[in-house]
Amino acid sequence: MKISIDFLYNYYGFGAWDGQREVKRLEWLSVVECIKGRYVYSCDGRPAVTVGPGEFFIAPAGALQDITHRTDGNGEFECRYVFLDAVMEDVWHLDKLYGFPDKLPEEFNEEMHGLLLKLHGLANEEYCKRMACAYGITDILLRCGSRNEVDGEIVAAARYIRQNISRHISVQELCDLLCLSQAGLFRMFSRSLNCTPVGYINSLRVAEAAKMLVSCTESIESIAVKCGFESQAYFTRVFKRINGMTPGQYRKAVTG
Repeated sequence: MKISIDFLYNYYGFGAWDGQREVKRLEWLSVVECIKGRYVYSCDGRPAVTVGPGEFFIAPAGALQDITHRTDGNGEFECRYVFLDAVMEDVWHLDKLYGFPDKLPEEFNEEMHGLLLKLHGLANEEYCKRMACAYGITDILLRCGSRNEVDGEIVAAARYIRQNISRHISVQELCDLLCLSQAGLFRMFSRSLNCTPVGYINSLRVAEAAKMLVSCTESIESIAVKCGFESQAYFTRVFKRINGMTPGQYRKAVTG
């Protein structure tokens, strides 16, 4: 099984106030550790779980996160988290192919803590050591997750889209590739990915743009072009529809 790490970002946070609530979506898989205080976390409307010190919650890319922060007896709150985009067989984002529990099972807490702690102490220049931590985190996620079934045609379509994501890809082009009618193509995407072909293409482009917004200082216009959008205006509309905020707002919210 081939797995590549396309994006890795880690952060240490503190200072949330008691009762602070965030409702948001992020464009990558998140693994979040509570250090002081606790989280009350709900994902995609499921029943909330409480995450205390030394425990973790997992949020798939694009999931609706409803997070309430609770401080400890001294009024303190601290956390550590990692954003990760692992791609399997050059096609699937890890959290598209696997489902994960909202709260990391207890038996993995100590191992995950060690990896996030080590990652936090590494400089960005220590690339190989950071990647070793990222693959360790991915390994834990694979062990605690459950694999979803996918058919061969959607794999071929997803691989083709990823390979050509920076240019215009038409619906008819995908139909010709898979020898399907437009109706058949739309049924396949709806059944396998719960979206339209164009919706899937835009979700990949927005995910790539979100990585660039966080990891580089290029202009929003430049990022839009590199990610295959016809104009900055269209990019902004699609990005806001998916994430609930503009690219500029997103960059500020994540990087401060």
